[in-house]
Amino acid sequence: MDMTGAKILAQSLLDLGIECVFGYTGAAILPVMDELAKSSIRIIVNSNEQSAAFSAAGYSRGSDKVGVAIVTSGPAITNTLTAVADSFADSVPLIVIAGQVPEHKIGTDSFQHIDVASVFGPTTKKVVSVS
Repeated sequence: MDMTGAKILAQSLLDLGIECVFGYTGAAILPVMDELAKSSIRIIVNSNEQSAAFSAAGYSRGSDKVGVAIVTSGPAITNTLTAVADSFADSVPLIVIAGQVPEHKIGTDSFQHIDVASVFGPTTKKVVSVS
C-alpha cells in the first residue's frame, strides 16, 4: 500500500490518540483533510484559521488532551500566530499543522509561501518542517 504524507499524518494522529481536530481548509492541506475524513478523527470546521487555533487551544485547556489545528499555507498559517503565542505564554499544549508549497518552491517567494520557522520560532516550543 502506498503511504502518502497525508496518510502518514492521519495515521500518526490516530496513533497518538487524537480524537478531533479543528481546521479550515485550503489547497495545500486538502490531501490531509481528505485522509482525516476517512478516519475516525472528528473534524470541526471553523470560520477561519484564527478561530481554529483558538478552538484547539480551548479544547486543550478544557480537557486532558492536546488541541490540534489544521490549516493551509501562507496567510492561513500566519492567522494562527496569536493563538500560538497565547498558548506558548500560558503553557497550553497546542499543535498546529499547516500545508506548505512544494519543497522545490521554498525560498522562491512563490504564491502562499511563508517562512514559518522564522515567523513562529519565538512563539513556539518547536517548529518542524516535514518534506
